[in-house]
Amino acid sequence: MCDTYLSGHVSRISPEAPVPVFESTEKRHVLGGAANVAANLRALGCEVRLAGVVGDDVTGRYVREQVRAQGIADDLLVQDGSRPTTEKTRLIARHQQLAVNVPIFVDPKARDFAQYRGATVLTPNLAEVRHATGDPLEEETSLATAAESLLRQSEAQALLVTRGEAGMSLFHPPQAPQHLPAHTRDVYDVTGAGDTVIAAFAAAAIGGLSYAEAARLANVAAGIVVGKAGTAVAHREELEAHLGVHSAPWQSKLRTCDELSRALQQYRQRGERVVFTNGDDRPLRPQDERARMLAALACVDYVVPFGEATPLALIKSLKPDVLVKGSDYTLETVVGREEVEASGGSVHLIPYIEGVSTTELIDELLQRYR
Repeated sequence: MCDTYLSGHVSRISPEAPVPVFESTEKRHVLGGAANVAANLRALGCEVRLAGVVGDDVTGRYVREQVRAQGIADDLLVQDGSRPTTEKTRLIARHQQLAVNVPIFVDPKARDFAQYRGATVLTPNLAEVRHATGDPLEEETSLATAAESLLRQSEAQALLVTRGEAGMSLFHPPQAPQHLPAHTRDVYDVTGAGDTVIAAFAAAAIGGLSYAEAARLANVAAGIVVGKAGTAVAHREELEAHLGVHSAPWQSKLRTCDELSRALQQYRQRGERVVFTNGDDRPLRPQDERARMLAALACVDYVVPFGEATPLALIKSLKPDVLVKGSDYTLETVVGREEVEASGGSVHLIPYIEGVSTTELIDELLQRYR
């Protein structure tokens, strides 16, 4: 293996978690593992042949170069392009090593869970637990017994078992097992849901949440992605909306252009159409108030504030299927019409309701109070 030393300094603690923020200023490589033993033997004057495996990568090439430079025979050193070279990295600040307790989260596929010794948390699905234990798990108590056995084999701290429509179960001794019901209403596709679970759980746990809180967050994230077609991801703003993080419900509808582009993918994957309309010119109320009013409407899914004089850039980015404007426009004067029609969409002009046109109300007020 290759031992890599990153030297630097720590000047502050992260505001996100009680961990030091390390800034690297120097990187150094030396031979490690069996290669270091070989180097020691050679330094004592022994004739040495090194047998082992390295990857076809930068680290592997460094190991081979150093082995040869020290006069060690490498004819038994195999180069395998299907795997990386083993590398151990140490962070050094003021001659002290940092980060020696890095959490490891594993989505296990092998039947023998003893292979995962050293992992912090394992996230198997129910089928993988059955495969590893040989137990059909027909009783609720059987799962707890199976989890206890797998925790013993792997020496992991916790086991988060995903159970499809039944939700998921967290086993984290000495706490009692927690069974979380599935957090979804419509299941479109379960592809990649396990990836979402381990990503959300790991991010939450590393961020300082307890395993129980991390499991609840992962459960919500899984519910979001199975409601989308194909392999998908759960975005932070979607989690916030589902968890009610915002101070008011309407705020969950506010998006930036990039956030909305991602959110619209799930609708398009289900064959739904995106309808877009916009307001510009002579706003009477502040932008926040107008956004809040629009977001409060049940027929409005998302609201995107924009600072440009026209919505052309927004339309080009979002590519709506239908562009709607008021009948005071003509098709020729609608901004974005050419772009929408060029991508197969359509433009519709909606007639005004007599007496409630904002323009007419403003004109009436101006005439009345002049």
